[in-house]
Amino acid sequence: MKTARSGFYPSVQAFGAYQWEGFTFANSSYGSENVNGWLFGLQSTWSIFDGRATDGKVRQAKSQLEQARLATASEELEIDVEVRQAISSLQEAQELLAASKQTIEQAAEALRLADAKFHAGSATQLDVLTSQVSLTQARTDQLTANYNYLVALANVRKAVGLSDALVIP
Repeated sequence: MKTARSGFYPSVQAFGAYQWEGFTFANSSYGSENVNGWLFGLQSTWSIFDGRATDGKVRQAKSQLEQARLATASEELEIDVEVRQAISSLQEAQELLAASKQTIEQAAEALRLADAKFHAGSATQLDVLTSQVSLTQARTDQLTANYNYLVALANVRKAVGLSDALVIP
């Protein structure tokens, strides 16, 4: 923005040089002279009227600054949403993991009861097999819930900018 506004102000340049000539003018009508010495100067320019180009550059710089601010705010919101979604998914995965542990306990108890009834003669082999299938399904569901929990945990770490704890750099 300061660069764009600089067109409103004068610009000043300084310069300097040393001039040396290796001969003298001995046969000149003015006598003998050496042409060597220092040259210094200042030059100033100020555009009084530039067709409002400077004003346009200032407005453009302000607009670009505002666009950058909006882009930054948008990125911050996207990060916030990503973090909130990751945390929500992690909480859901934790609840499903806890529920799967209870389901395994219930399926194991149902298998124990079905096996006891089978040995007592009040249940069939099909009841025992059905209970075993239910227990196997509950264990499979627990593995899926554990996998989903680990994925959700990795997503939270990614969203907050942490590296994966299991990856060795």
